[in-house]
Amino acid sequence: MSAGHPYTSQRLSYRFLFAAGVVLLLGISAGTLGAIQFGWAGEGFLGDVLPFYKLRPLHVTFVIAWLFVASMGGLFYALPEVSRRELYSVRLGKWQFWIMTWTGLGILATYGAGIFSGREYFNFWPPFALAILVAWALFCINVFKTIKGRLDRWPVYLWMWVTGLVVFVYTFLEGHLWLLPFFRDNIARDLTVQWKSYGSFIGSWNMLIYGLLFYLMQRLEGEGDQKLGYRRVDFFFYWLALANLMFGIGHHTYHVPQSLVIRYLGFGVSMTESIVLVKIIADWAALFRKKPWAIQGSQQIPFLFVLAATLWLVLNLILALLFSIPLINSLTHGTHVTVAHAMGSTIGINSLILWAVGFFILTENGEPLSPRIKRFIWWGFWMVNLCLLVFWIDLIALGLVRGVATIDGLSFYSIVEKTRIYMQIFAVSGIGLFLGMILLLSQWFPLILRRHREAMSAVG
Repeated sequence: MSAGHPYTSQRLSYRFLFAAGVVLLLGISAGTLGAIQFGWAGEGFLGDVLPFYKLRPLHVTFVIAWLFVASMGGLFYALPEVSRRELYSVRLGKWQFWIMTWTGLGILATYGAGIFSGREYFNFWPPFALAILVAWALFCINVFKTIKGRLDRWPVYLWMWVTGLVVFVYTFLEGHLWLLPFFRDNIARDLTVQWKSYGSFIGSWNMLIYGLLFYLMQRLEGEGDQKLGYRRVDFFFYWLALANLMFGIGHHTYHVPQSLVIRYLGFGVSMTESIVLVKIIADWAALFRKKPWAIQGSQQIPFLFVLAATLWLVLNLILALLFSIPLINSLTHGTHVTVAHAMGSTIGINSLILWAVGFFILTENGEPLSPRIKRFIWWGFWMVNLCLLVFWIDLIALGLVRGVATIDGLSFYSIVEKTRIYMQIFAVSGIGLFLGMILLLSQWFPLILRRHREAMSAVG
């Protein structure tokens, strides 16, 4: 199969980044409407057209899609450079794109019709899982064929990308074991497998995104600090992350029957994240000493997004370490503290990294950004981070209040009344988050279209 021209692989990258922006827009729109319903206006707000039971799966599915589709756009851009060869097949990439597009439209239509699987992450109609696996198989073929035999020694981010590809397949299949009566007919077995698979499934996109972060940091060091990604310390933390991905999900399943060995193993591995925390704080301090606000040119915007993502990684690791402790977990499990952790990770870490990578791709070797474009990006950057901070703190407070109230045996009505102010703050800060992301997307889409035209002109 013929390899693709580098400019056409760039265009493929832009296509996936554009699609990522579209699914993010869908996801955050559903999330904002859901926050207004859940936190303020009640089911009377659009309840007949878009009830909360439809908005929640729309939000979850398409925000997760944003993480994977944007990661694919980043990989399609980075792979030719990393492997020092053209992408194996642009045609396969186009097939993958259209399979994913039609699958996304199908999921959107079935959600609108009220057809769900009833699961938390994989809430779409199960036959769509086959289409997703086919698209993922095409993606894997493109990646493995591109890198095959091209490097004597792989940088750590290449190992992370390959790990993420493999783990996705395993955990995606594992997450659909509920279709078999052996799992579906036993609630303890079903819950254990579901939460175990979801914990590791999150690890698959983390591997892809954190790998892109390593790649980006190497690129931001001028021509690239060639040692970054090859150091022993980089591989130590890769293996530590892999161990957490495989065994650190015990705190997800404390509440179901399981061996004490599994619980102790999950707790012990989760606590190793404290090592990661110390390392990240040290790296963040080193980044801050570089005075990123003084950086000029195309590196400025990506660098500040990375700086903010690192800070959110610190905050979320502290939260994850705390609720990995069984006593705290018994209070917070199933409350909005878990939602705070998920939102802090999805927006504060993963999305900021993807925006950093995306804006780097869209500004590298192109015309300098105008002051107007930079101004919109900065407004969006600060609005997202400040509103997310309020959102995150409010969710933690809401979860703790609900957890204590439940243990005290308060009625559902009393709990609702006790937490009403937190829900209103939740809705307002959610609207602020939405507006901040709209500001970012208002520049994301035009930049992609501009770069796509430039790539076409270069080929033509």
